[in-house]
Amino acid sequence: MIISVSDFWNYGERDEMKRRAAEKCGIKIADISAIKENPVYMCGLDTKVIGDDGEKHSVKHEGVAKHPGDKGMRYIADRIIECINFSELTGKTN
Repeated sequence: MIISVSDFWNYGERDEMKRRAAEKCGIKIADISAIKENPVYMCGLDTKVIGDDGEKHSVKHEGVAKHPGDKGMRYIADRIIECINFSELTGKTN
């Protein structure tokens, strides 16, 4: 099974191109457009995260802060799971 995920950031026409390609190829899209660039779903500056070293750190880089945080990642995972569950219910693998 192949699942494509719509964009979290605005990249012009890229999201629409992904949707057309997925439709043409029969690939499911995990649509996350409802949270696109929504700060509520971003990591945010000064968020505490656990680094590769196992220690807690504060996010200080604006680019990192704009990535999906825990709430955003949960939303994305839920949309992917919906695509999987739909496929299981319908018997369609793509």
